[in-house]
Amino acid sequence: MSTRPDQRTLRLALAVSTRAPSANNTQPWRWVSAAGALHLVADRTWQDGASGPDGHDVEISCGAALHHLGTALAALGVRTAISTAPSPTEPDHLAVVEVVGPHSPSAAELTMAGAISARRTERRPFSPDPVPADLLTTLRLRAERYGVLLTPVTGDVERHRFAVAVDHAAANPPLGSWAAADELSAGALLLLSTKGDGTADRVGAGQATSAVLLTATAMGLASCALSQPLADPRYRAEVSDRLLRRYRTPHLFLRIGYGLPAPAPPRTPRRPWSECYTELPEVALG
Repeated sequence: MSTRPDQRTLRLALAVSTRAPSANNTQPWRWVSAAGALHLVADRTWQDGASGPDGHDVEISCGAALHHLGTALAALGVRTAISTAPSPTEPDHLAVVEVVGPHSPSAAELTMAGAISARRTERRPFSPDPVPADLLTTLRLRAERYGVLLTPVTGDVERHRFAVAVDHAAANPPLGSWAAADELSAGALLLLSTKGDGTADRVGAGQATSAVLLTATAMGLASCALSQPLADPRYRAEVSDRLLRRYRTPHLFLRIGYGLPAPAPPRTPRRPWSECYTELPEVALG
């Protein structure tokens, strides 16, 4: 049986979830309160061409919001049960969050929640200082919790091809402020992939993206998620073939590294939480 958190706690957690990274900062999700639970629904009205022909980035964005919400609720003392099995009859109904009782947040959970407000998308060049191997291992283990593989891209050829793909994608307005390709050589380049390419796989990729980015922020690392180059079918096939031996589905790249001394980038504006929330107290979904 689930219970509802008080309204102040719920609103704060919903507001925090809006800080999740999303395709072109569109926040393509809606939280629906029904039957004592929160239901995560993909909001396709915010889908655009950059989300891929099948809207895969929408589902990844929703997964990131799901992880942000769970992280916020844990830090606020709320224990939850999260189900990410999509509904066969309602494909945009992606997850259910049920409140099952009080929770005593750990220091690690509080640190992760604190990283939400500190995280920024860093598009500027990184320091040449390498990311220590033990930190990369920690990030890999965070992703594995959600069934996601984090593959380092280390070969000169593969990193050059990535830079070329970024240059190609940068011709589109959403990526117009990206660093030049020759400035992308520093830092770690990580590829997120899953065994399949179903809705649940994409939601899991989004959860892993959020977990890795917040962990990196807590470690003092700069980060940026980038999926637009994989919207090119030819480059996507190349990545699957060369880096994943066609056994897994690539979803997005993460650049992780140390930022150069400079003021932090400004926070990207978000839609208010109320625009992403509907309350239907007597209607159950799924």
